[in-house]
Amino acid sequence: MRSVNFSIAVDGPSSSGKGTLAVGLANYYNLPYLDTGAMYRSFAALVMEKLIDPQDKLSVINLAKTFQYNLSSIRNSSEDVARVASMVSAIPDVRDIFVKWQRSFSKDGAVLDGRDIGSVILKDASYKFYITADLSIRAQRRFNELKVKNIDCDLDSIMLLLKQRDENDLNRLVAPLKISDDAVVIDASHLTSEEVLNFAIKSIQSKD
Repeated sequence: MRSVNFSIAVDGPSSSGKGTLAVGLANYYNLPYLDTGAMYRSFAALVMEKLIDPQDKLSVINLAKTFQYNLSSIRNSSEDVARVASMVSAIPDVRDIFVKWQRSFSKDGAVLDGRDIGSVILKDASYKFYITADLSIRAQRRFNELKVKNIDCDLDSIMLLLKQRDENDLNRLVAPLKISDDAVVIDASHLTSEEVLNFAIKSIQSKD
């Protein structure tokens, strides 16, 4: 719609709809978009490709120093990659490397989504949103996404993995998942993606 140079932070747990909202906002405001989770998944896929133990912090950090992220990279959505991404993203030195890149990307305005965008990466973001949804609904969404991609999956296993990931993200020492005090919270459990986007746009317009 219109070109602007402000930044928007979109946070939330896995499969809450934050990515869909972030893309919608980026398109609406003609802003560059960065999926920080995709960065970590892309890096995790490389860690696996290099046969590096994700618990071998030194090797993981050394790889991160040479990692070149391509915005056009194909997102790897397998549960194995997501599991490794959760592990490597908890390494402080790895996060430091990635955060510097993410902040540089956002310096002229952007939409970023992740788990610590508003609380850590873009503390001074112009607008912040926290998207959440019931665990069972998020698990069903994730199940549907994987099925469309012809990835074998089990709904109960996905629900368990999401629950474990939530606990890890909420309780990790480095950049835990949290709601920024100045974030607008949207429960997307029973809202369509269009309704969530419209709500966010109206929220932004009300502050202009």
